[in-house]
Amino acid sequence: MSSSPTSGVSDRGAKKLEKLFVQEAKTEQKSIDHALKDVKEAEKALRKCMKTTEKAQKQAIKVKDKEHGAAKALNKAKHQHADTLDKEANAGDTLSRRREREADSERSVHQLYEDLGSCQQTLEANSVSACFHVIQALSHSPRSRAIC
Repeated sequence: MSSSPTSGVSDRGAKKLEKLFVQEAKTEQKSIDHALKDVKEAEKALRKCMKTTEKAQKQAIKVKDKEHGAAKALNKAKHQHADTLDKEANAGDTLSRRREREADSERSVHQLYEDLGSCQQTLEANSVSACFHVIQALSHSPRSRAIC
């Protein structure tokens, strides 16, 4: 049995189409891998931000304790009391900024998870579409009819 010229063309076309789909899948996998890396980096940044926020909260508690002690010793330590109030204000500002950064990081992580889900859905949809096109291309080739 020799193959006809049209079946050779169809086979080449199917192989080119399959090669194109494989390349597209590799590209999408690279995008997903990069998105996963970004998610991991964002999660690491979030953990670091949470740790610094916790440290700032502890520092704010310490500063409040110092303020209470300074109020008791106001007659002896007016200067110390003023310094402690400044430290408390700075710690509160720092805590507010860090909480804002933590919220921004949480939003970024959430967005990255949504983007990752979207990438995965696109990859799945493209894989199904690619399989369908390959099957369709093979089912229309004269060679596949001879096999059936």
